Amino acid sequence: MRDYTVSIADSIKELTARERISLKSFDSAVPLDKITEEGPIKFTVQNLVTCDVHNERAKKDQSKDYKTYIFVSDDGTRYKTGSDSLITAFYDIYDEMVKEAPDEPITIEIYKQASKNYEGKFFLTCALV
Repeated sequence: MRDYTVSIADSIKELTARERISLKSFDSAVPLDKITEEGPIKFTVQNLVTCDVHNERAKKDQSKDYKTYIFVSDDGTRYKTGSDSLITAFYDIYDEMVKEAPDEPITIEIYKQASKNYEGKFFLTCALV
């Protein structure tokens, strides 16, 4: 068994073999948690890919199995996150857009919002623009 493996669990669009292989490498993906420190970011979503990651070398306080989500923008930029709150917000938008306006592009703004439960903490979320 390898110490680190990534598999594609889900994608909102069909992927070619080349895309599946390429999306399993997160090296060139921009971390949304860091880039949103400078303010909100807007882009049109071409794809959202859910990756299952197994990392035997995870730190003691971290799970060895986790999900990484990759947004692919219309300009080809890849953004990565592990934020469940962001993914939940996105799928709320995506599900309704696909049902009600399937031919319209989905342009979102991703931003940090203050947590009501943890003072001084923030979480990622998004809105349709």
